[in-house]
Amino acid sequence: MGAAVAHRIQSAGFELTVCDVNAAPLIRFAQGGANTTQRPMDCAHADLVIVLVTTSEQVLAVLLGEQGLKAGLAPGSATLVAVMSTVSAQTIHAVEEGLATSIAGLVDAPITGGRRRAEAGTLTVLAGGAPETLAAMAPVFRSFASATVHCGPLGAGQAMKIINNVVSNANVVVTGEAYRLAATLGLELTATARALEQGSGRNFYSAEPEGIQATFAGMVTERSAFDSLLAIVRKDVGLAVDLTTSAPGRYPMIAALKLALDGLGDETYENWRFVGGLPPCGGA
Repeated sequence: MGAAVAHRIQSAGFELTVCDVNAAPLIRFAQGGANTTQRPMDCAHADLVIVLVTTSEQVLAVLLGEQGLKAGLAPGSATLVAVMSTVSAQTIHAVEEGLATSIAGLVDAPITGGRRRAEAGTLTVLAGGAPETLAAMAPVFRSFASATVHCGPLGAGQAMKIINNVVSNANVVVTGEAYRLAATLGLELTATARALEQGSGRNFYSAEPEGIQATFAGMVTERSAFDSLLAIVRKDVGLAVDLTTSAPGRYPMIAALKLALDGLGDETYENWRFVGGLPPCGGA
């Protein structure tokens, strides 16, 4: 969703520098007048640096690595940093320690809503950190998000996002199978989504009945895109399992969800293509 978020920020009129280790995604931004770089340290001049990558290792490299943001910062910089990746709270606190004397403020602010809402500018930000730091970032956040929820101190945004993703990831798999089953029983997709939305089965994947087909199709346009998404889903649920190991109580369904996700592959890919109105690729 990083590209969609960056396009929304650019469209809102903010001066923008886009950083990606791969040169290809930068071309469109450069053509649109944005500054581009492949080194995070070159973003040190910015008032606000938004980090939107996949893993904890990538977050640490972007901010604290040899060519990371810290390498370009002067001590006591006025730069603010928002980590919008979904990572562990431990990663956020490692960033806090590493950048303590180099930046003016840090929030963890993972986003939720998916690619279509990113493109529409209606994401939700789940933020942890000082309220005054979050308030300073709000004008930029409003360019791509319709809601920002302050979840508590630094690290709370990540905890909330992980909780959100447990429910969301269970929903997408179960709802995808339910939609395919409904179709085999002769039920129309949009009518099924409307019924779920008005019943106890309502969830993120029933909220926009007319857009359900496009939502699922967008996740399986190519097998590589599906595999990348599934890797992120597994990573996020793995973070949830890690949280349960230090929390009182037992969480058998979260553990079972991880096992189920670890076993998903061809069948889920074909189910989502079916729901998305795409031709089968074989196997289901």
